[in-house]
Amino acid sequence: MAVEGLASYRRCIDRLERGWPPFLNRHRVTGQIITRGEQRKWLVRIFLGRDANGKQKFHNHMVHGNKKDAEAYRNKILPTCAIHLGNGVK
Repeated sequence: MAVEGLASYRRCIDRLERGWPPFLNRHRVTGQIITRGEQRKWLVRIFLGRDANGKQKFHNHMVHGNKKDAEAYRNKILPTCAIHLGNGVK
């Protein structure tokens, strides 16, 4: 029984060294895509930081279309929002 546990542990370590699971190696995507009302309406929301009073600031934009259109808009606008914050997107 101990040998089975050791083999399972080694398989786990091997997988991690090869980059498994794949989501561990991906960069985190910032921004939210929220469905609004009917289908085919999406709110793209990107956090811009806080103002002098500590209030959160967001870039909000309503996208009419499918979710891929909303993701494309988010990916297009995200670098400009990151530059606005002063930290570039890798």
